[in-house]
Amino acid sequence: MEIEIGEVAEVVPTAASAPRISTGQLIGLVETALGDELYALRLGNSVVTVETKSDPLPGQWIAVKAEGFSLYPYAL
Repeated sequence: MEIEIGEVAEVVPTAASAPRISTGQLIGLVETALGDELYALRLGNSVVTVETKSDPLPGQWIAVKAEGFSLYPYAL
């Protein structure tokens, strides 16, 4: 599954401790910083990359607030 994130409005720490995608918000665990404001975000068994101006720490749960999210299935 590919996740396309619309314009990111805000990335903030959250008290949540489970991944979730809902209207305008994606919650995940920061896995690692990849450089150039890019971070690996764990969503259950999957990892997605998120570009943000904030500096979340590895191991921190964050909420990514955006215009919207689109999911695209694909087969390898």
